[in-house]
Amino acid sequence: MKSLGPLLIPLAIGVASGLLAALCGVGGGIIMVPAFVILLKVSQKVATATSMAVIVPTAIAATVRHVWNDFVDWEVVALTATSATVVSFFAADYVKKLGNETLTRLFAVVILVIGVKMLAFPETNRRPPPAAASAQQSETPVVKLTASSSERQKATAVAPRFVTPLLIGTASGLLAALCGVGGGIIMVPAFVMFISGFDQTLATGTSMAVIVPTAIAATSRHIINKLVDWRVFALTSISATLVSFFAADYVKSLGNDTLTRVFAVVIVLVGVKMLISPGTKPATPAKSEPAADSAMPDR
Repeated sequence: MKSLGPLLIPLAIGVASGLLAALCGVGGGIIMVPAFVILLKVSQKVATATSMAVIVPTAIAATVRHVWNDFVDWEVVALTATSATVVSFFAADYVKKLGNETLTRLFAVVILVIGVKMLAFPETNRRPPPAAASAQQSETPVVKLTASSSERQKATAVAPRFVTPLLIGTASGLLAALCGVGGGIIMVPAFVMFISGFDQTLATGTSMAVIVPTAIAATSRHIINKLVDWRVFALTSISATLVSFFAADYVKSLGNDTLTRVFAVVIVLVGVKMLISPGTKPATPAKSEPAADSAMPDR
């Protein structure tokens, strides 16, 4: 049983992260990073880089299903991915310079704040699709509402429609590079709250599509810096990719309330856990950090 541990643990972590990625539009890093550190005893830096590498195939698999189900807004994807990819590529270099404790606390605080916000104010984290809202109106108000919405988007939201996704991408790209997550914990609630017409389902699919180039950019830097544990990557990515591909189909059957609450509860639990026991996170001794070749095999 002991000999199976190094194989089963990464596979189990992949299943959990793949499921979360598909259903909530996040890369799964909020599961993988703490799990790698606590269960596999790798350093926060290696966990961050390896998590990001696993997110690449996981995000691609889930995005394929979301595209098939028409849950992706490509205009928002293009704008958000542009800033997220550029920022994540350059910011990933700073993982080498930040201590494990700093990365742990940064990661925990950010996701905890977002999770609490979503649980405390659930009504701000979802908006009914325009079709659902207009169905409750009479025929004349329907035309009026559609026209009003269209005019508002054209007249007052031209700049915000471009600027908002770029700002969201900047924030998510920074978080992705420094914390080893896909950035979905920023994008999903931000899309719903700040971009007109987005509900939790559309935000989930669009976020996952943005994560693909963001994860590739950040991972390329982590590879250059030799921070990826390829053994853990291989095992985790197998289960994560398969689960995310098939689980993404269930987004259709889950309501926006369900997706929002699942998303919020998970990230709150992870954030609390990492804040309560931050001392358990930097598992690799500090003396092994300077040696580039000792960061990976020491487990």
